[in-house]
Formats: sequence, C-alpha cells, structure tokens
Amino acid sequence: MSLRDSNAKFVLLKAVVDAATAEIARLRVGHTADLVDRFKEEGTSSFRAMLPDGTVVATISLTIPKPVLNVTDDGAFTAWIEANHPGAIDTEHVEAQPEQLIPAVPARDEKSVNGKRLTKLMEQFKPVPEGVVDQATGLLVDGVEMTPAADPKQFSVTYAKDGRDQLADAYHAGDLDSLVAGSSLPALGRTVDIQSGDN
Repeated sequence: MSLRDSNAKFVLLKAVVDAATAEIARLRVGHTADLVDRFKEEGTSSFRAMLPDGTVVATISLTIPKPVLNVTDDGAFTAWIEANHPGAIDTEHVEAQPEQLIPAVPARDEKSVNGKRLTKLMEQFKPVPEGVVDQATGLLVDGVEMTPAADPKQFSVTYAKDGRDQLADAYHAGDLDSLVAGSSLPALGRTVDIQSGDN
C-alpha cells in the first residue's frame, strides 16, 4: 500500500472512531438513565446485549455504589468494634515521652479499627431507622451513621468470548442495519450474490 493510500486509510478510520466516540459519549447519559430506571423497578443491575438471533455478545453491568459509613464518634466506634469484633482492632504501642518534654506523656497503647477488616464488616452493617445495625450480632453500632447508597451513575461492558467478532460479522452481514440507522456507522445492507442467467 502506498503512503498516500495508507494516509487516507488512517484518517478514514480515525474519522469513524472520532465520530463513534462522540456519539457514545452522548448516548451513554441516556442509556445509563434507562438502565437505572430498570434497576429501580426490578433491582436488575446486569443486562445482556444480544444479536437479533439471540446470541449474547456482551454483558452491561451497572456499577452499584455502596452505602457510606460516617464515624461520628471515633472513641465510641473503636470501643464498640473492640467489644464486638476484637479481631478488627489494631494496637500500636506508643513509647512514653520523657519528663524533659513538656508535657510528659506516659507509655500507652493506641487502638484503631483496621481499614481492611472494616471494609469486610461494612458488608454486614445496615442502616435502620434507629441508626446502623450489625446484622451479624443484631446490635446497633455505636459512634456511626450510614448514608444510603446513591443511585448508580455508570456502567461497564464485558464482551462474551467471541462477542466482538460476532458483532463485527453481524454488522458486515447487514444484520444490524436497523440498529445503526441514524448513527455514525453506515448501514451496510446485506450482500447478495447475483448469478447471471441465460439471455
């Protein structure tokens, strides 16, 4: 291929990609809203993308935010965790500061909640009208409040093993013309073999 043709090929493909990228950005907002509406109605967060013949080519999954745990009283929360989930407590020994320093501080053990273990514990914390309950113990958790999870705001696409190739094949065969009508991708139409007959 000559450099002239190579340049033309490159800018053609880039023009298609640029147009498709801009269109995806526009479509994503409305599509996210449609997915979120279905999630609110049915609780469904994962959806299949299929070809007209029913072949599943990808899975579209909403990213579901988690509730936010806010510590309102660090001492009370740490004490509650120590009493009910002692394995989630980290203890650091702090050496005494000598009397020459003002003020002198005695040696002590400082306790804190381990971040990774807290992440696991939060899976069993649930907001209730009275506050936050630990579903494992049935007890209200001291020193915290939980903000309910926000609505999903984004989604991801995971292609099936041969999904990309199957999409490309269906597109080139013209099977997806009704889907691309009015989009940045051209409708290709079905290829028809015409055999010459007798004259």
